[in-house]
Amino acid sequence: MVKRTSFLKAFLFLMVWTLGLEGANHLKSIKVNKGELRLIFEDKVYKSNVSTFVLENPYRRVFDFKDTVIHNDNLLDKLEASYNTRFRLSQYTKNSVRLVIESDRAFKCSYYAPMLNAQVYHIALPYTIGYKQTNPYNNPLKTVTKVVEKPKPKPKPKDEEIEVEELPWYKRLLEGNKRDDTAYRPSKNYRVVIDAGHGGNDPGAVGGGYREKDLVLSVAKKLQRILEREGYKVYMTRSDDYFVTLGNRTRFSNKRDADLFVSIHANAVGNKSRASIVQGIETYFLSKARSQRARLIAEKENRAVLSSKDYHTRNVLLNDIMTGPKIILSNKLAIDVQNSMLEYARSLYPTTRDGGVRPAPFWVLVGAQTPSVLIEMGYITHPHERQKMLQPSYQMMIAKGIAKGIGRYLKNRENELD
Repeated sequence: MVKRTSFLKAFLFLMVWTLGLEGANHLKSIKVNKGELRLIFEDKVYKSNVSTFVLENPYRRVFDFKDTVIHNDNLLDKLEASYNTRFRLSQYTKNSVRLVIESDRAFKCSYYAPMLNAQVYHIALPYTIGYKQTNPYNNPLKTVTKVVEKPKPKPKPKDEEIEVEELPWYKRLLEGNKRDDTAYRPSKNYRVVIDAGHGGNDPGAVGGGYREKDLVLSVAKKLQRILEREGYKVYMTRSDDYFVTLGNRTRFSNKRDADLFVSIHANAVGNKSRASIVQGIETYFLSKARSQRARLIAEKENRAVLSSKDYHTRNVLLNDIMTGPKIILSNKLAIDVQNSMLEYARSLYPTTRDGGVRPAPFWVLVGAQTPSVLIEMGYITHPHERQKMLQPSYQMMIAKGIAKGIGRYLKNRENELD
């Protein structure tokens, strides 16, 4: 009798659940077409059945479709979208479907169901409005089903956050990506060593609770992927959070017979009254400092090695090293990298400040037997610039700029040799 009662309860529950889904709309397929995500339903999609909201860190646009069920679990297979756009799809409740569009940066989009074809719901994808693009850095969309994600309240923006205008940088970004398609691709397998500054017990500069060593490693990894796709042979002095001495970084480069050495850092100012003033992207090559500012920045980056060397020893070593054609070539590389970084950074933030190309006695560049530069991608102590550097989209623009500068330098160098 007990078994019969349990069976009857289970049967009634299944019947109620099934009846509840009889009137549900079926999401049959999803495709990307002309810069839009198009969801094809069995029946009309009514505006009252669709709700959307935004989640931050990372940026996600969430769509909930009420009275809807997923037709099958393979709807996201074989879909691709540009600019690191990723999707998640789930049967959020028994009669609602949740779609999450995740992007590297905030984006505005339109979404609608046409009156004459209300079974197809259109959602404009990031960066692709009105422009059909082919991007060499496409990421395939990953299928993740049955994932339940509770909505979180949107945090209030802080005073130091920057509002980005959509259209001006958007148009420049499209132009920038068209330039990517004709970017220089090396005629031989150039070897590039990427050095992410600091690491391990050396956090580097700190601002707003964020550490230089983490920011620069993120940019270094993005640069590695871009250069490898362009055909370069890339080596990393560190690929995780551990410390490498300044001398071992250049020895690592020399052992691999590198053609170029690029060290990536984030800048800082110690004077709190100037923290909200000093900002900008800077690129350095090895030489004696010609300004007080360059000297102070070099001293900050050199602390890990110079504590054991007195003033006289340092100057004797520098005078012995800072001569010859390598310094001239490093200067040329620094100019190309600086100009390209600004070009890409300003596609997102037009007011990005140009800190210029500067000579300075950085010890991480001393032992390199190849053209070498040290990049200060921005000031982590400047509130607005720090917010930019934390964004994956801005980090990608810095990485693309460095890669473009490397390509320009090598192309010019080949023309000179020819």
